[in-house]
Amino acid sequence: MGIFATAICFVLQSIGLKYTSTLYASMILSLESVFGVIFSILMYHEVITIKLGFGFILIFIAVIISETKLEFLLNKNKNDNMKKINI
Repeated sequence: MGIFATAICFVLQSIGLKYTSTLYASMILSLESVFGVIFSILMYHEVITIKLGFGFILIFIAVIISETKLEFLLNKNKNDNMKKINI
């Protein structure tokens, strides 16, 4: 029974990813473990331990850094520097 449920999930995942951009698809797949923690807390009332919380935050930050290369911070600094030059 578990094999069929897993197979159905992978088929639905493949179908869904066909309709998203590569950026969003990679973010969604990279955040799979983060979604797992969130749903285990919401659905199964999992207790948040320090170890679980630290791992959650660490994975979340690592995914954001690896997917965006912190370009949103670099672009903000460039815009601030351009404003200073124009003033």
